[in-house]
Amino acid sequence: MPVLLRAAIVLAASVVPSLATAQDVPPVACEPRTGHDNYRTQRTLAVDPGRPDVVWIGVEFRGVFKSVDAGATWARADNGITGYPILSRPDERCIPEMGRTVVDPADSNHVLLSRIDSPGTLAMPNSENAGLWETRDGGQNWTQLLKPEMNASGSAALAIAPGNASVIYLGTNNNRASWTGAPDQLFNTGGILYRTADGGATWRELPTGAPESLRARAVFVNPANANQLWFVVYHVTNDGIIVPERQWTYLESSDGGQTWQRGADRFPMAYRVPADADVARARFDHRLVVTQTPDGPQASFFTTDGGRTWQRTPFYLFVARYSPHDSTGRHIVGYRSFDDPGLWESRDAGATWTRLANTPSEVDHRSAFGVRISEIVWHPVDPNILYMSGSGGYVWRSSDGGRNWVTVLSLEQTGGRTRR
Repeated sequence: MPVLLRAAIVLAASVVPSLATAQDVPPVACEPRTGHDNYRTQRTLAVDPGRPDVVWIGVEFRGVFKSVDAGATWARADNGITGYPILSRPDERCIPEMGRTVVDPADSNHVLLSRIDSPGTLAMPNSENAGLWETRDGGQNWTQLLKPEMNASGSAALAIAPGNASVIYLGTNNNRASWTGAPDQLFNTGGILYRTADGGATWRELPTGAPESLRARAVFVNPANANQLWFVVYHVTNDGIIVPERQWTYLESSDGGQTWQRGADRFPMAYRVPADADVARARFDHRLVVTQTPDGPQASFFTTDGGRTWQRTPFYLFVARYSPHDSTGRHIVGYRSFDDPGLWESRDAGATWTRLANTPSEVDHRSAFGVRISEIVWHPVDPNILYMSGSGGYVWRSSDGGRNWVTVLSLEQTGGRTRR
């Protein structure tokens, strides 16, 4: 499996650093280029806990879409999120890669969306429209939550504290900016995980450490103990070089992020780069990490003791998610992308798996301009209803526990064009 590196959007001309809007910057092609940036959806699929018929998705290059009828119809809902003018249609906005969507369980109108782009501040090219966006009116209007001096690179590492949506965590990418003429500097000094306790009015870097090329992958807060954080990280240079000895794999804190312990030494040397991760909501000590390695077979690992010991799953899982309806934290549904691809299910926390279903027909498991599943989300009330999203701008829905799937969103519905 190729190293998962994000290619920066190529601007049509140089950009003068400023607090940019779509009108201030040159247009972009706004379509996939050679590589893996094929209308990705990352972890932006979200089902509203308070209004389960409301579903959110962010589609790379196309924007943010919202359904209020369980996926039957969709409407664009990203007014206020600045983007780049599209080269062929300069009156339209291009919103590049997005990381994660989080809906406030206590307020359906309050939604957070992280953008992923080049390291840098909001005054710099390729990061001026990145950062963390917030809506307080259900997607009618969005505003930027980050401050001008912060690293706006963003990631899928986004979480709010249980019971207090004023406490927000956002992970960043501490590489140097990749555009020509960028300043030779790093943008995080004390840590790559930001925390706010006042809804974004003020932020601080938690002291995770911030060596060059450390990047955030995911962050989780224990629903039963807001002081326990699990922060999944990886190290890849701007040139795409992976050095196993430099990996931290994950950081864990039991005091709200004041001190941290690393978990890399609990994995084999070749499998210390996390590509995906999840944790059981009811059992924070049940976790799963998908790793990537430049050589040899890929592997994924699970733990049932909070990471003291890890076991390798019987086969590689590209993505896997714990059911929020299982109080034991043992029910997982995962997507197997290599060697007998399909959807698989574990009822024993990851030790054994049975085939659940074939993947939807659009999924071809290819990395270059292909379609792969990137997120699986359960309905918050009905355990038989699941949603999945993937590259190509797709969203699928199942009403029978994942055995059969219906396509509820495709690229054509968003106005995008597939490149082959």
